[in-house]
Amino acid sequence: MIAPDHDTATPRDENERFIVELVLTYYRRNPQRARQRLLEVLSEVLAPVPAPPPPPAPPRTAAAADAALWAQARQSIAPLKKKR
Repeated sequence: MIAPDHDTATPRDENERFIVELVLTYYRRNPQRARQRLLEVLSEVLAPVPAPPPPPAPPRTAAAADAALWAQARQSIAPLKKKR
């Protein structure tokens, strides 16, 4: 937890002051470009790491593959309406 007397908004040392001034100078000269570049940098850093692809399915026999295809086809077909 940050102590109440410690201000995180102000630069702490000479290096931080230099970076803050550099960023502010760049922003004052071209605000739109600075915003765009900052968003690009942040998106690179904050983007979640993509999950590795799932392992390939084990090979199935032709009969099992046919049965799976039929089951999938039956799920996507609606029953016919009866005539009155």
